[in-house]
Order: sequence, then structure tokens, then C-alpha cells
Amino acid sequence: MKLRRASAVLAVIAILATAALVLLTGSMDKGIGITGFAVKGGDANTFSPQDRIAESQISADEEEVVVKIANATIGRIEGTNSMVAVLGKSSNAIMVRPQNADEIKEGDIIAYQSGEAAGLVVHRTVEIGNDEQGWFAITKGDNSRNNDPEKVRFGQVRYIVVGIVY
Repeated sequence: MKLRRASAVLAVIAILATAALVLLTGSMDKGIGITGFAVKGGDANTFSPQDRIAESQISADEEEVVVKIANATIGRIEGTNSMVAVLGKSSNAIMVRPQNADEIKEGDIIAYQSGEAAGLVVHRTVEIGNDEQGWFAITKGDNSRNNDPEKVRFGQVRYIVVGIVY
């Protein structure tokens, strides 16, 4: 993963399908609700990431989408296919550094330094726990059958993914 520092205010042309719908159908001020649907055969054990960006941090008009995130970093994802269909080759992840382990919840996508792989691994947390060594997360690629082989300690965690731009 190659990382570039981003300014405190990120101007993003197309950030999420939600933003695209806002541009096509009106503004968030009009109270537009967006709903999803279940996909047959989906993994019911996949947790959703914690909602970290308030609606008040997002603005959109006909020219741009602006998402205000302090101390954010942009990371370009290398294509290993472990997080398909959420993250693919050349996806851009908007990430922030966690200040403490309590910020990381089950379902969050984290970037961490693995003892098993070179570079940063970007996978979803599927379990949070404590043992004799302290806090740990169990992670798994969404496209992987098994959990990752190691317990991830807070000292290994570099970032939490707070947004994805395709």
C-alpha cells in the first residue's frame, strides 16, 4: 500500500454511491433516505464498519463532494483480492490513525503491520479481545475463508479505514 498524506479537508469528486445519489436526486437537506438489499448467499457474520463520518462533515454540490476529516491519509490499495468486493486493486482508502485500542470495533477495516506479510495488510476486524498480552483483534479478508493466522496487537495497527473511493 502506498500512502500519501492528505490535507485536513479532503475534496473528493466521487466518494460513495451515497454521494452520487445525492447529486442525482437532490440534497441531504431534503431528508433523502437510502436503503439497501440483502444478497442471497452473503456472509451474515460480516460486520459493518463503525460510522465515523457525520453527515455534517459531508457536503456536495454540482461540482464537488467535500468530506472534512482531520488528520486523514489516503492509501492506494494493492490488489491481492482478499477484500473483494469492498476493496479492489487501485481503490483509494481514506484512513485515520487510531489514538487507542478502544477506537477499533468489530467490523472496522484496519491497516496493520503483519508479522506474516510485507507491507500493510488491510483487513476487517471480526473479533476484539484481551488476553495475557493485552488487547488484540482477529482479522479476516472479506474474500477469505479463514481468519488471518495472527492476533493483531494495537501496536501493529497503523490506520482505520473511514472511507473508500473507487
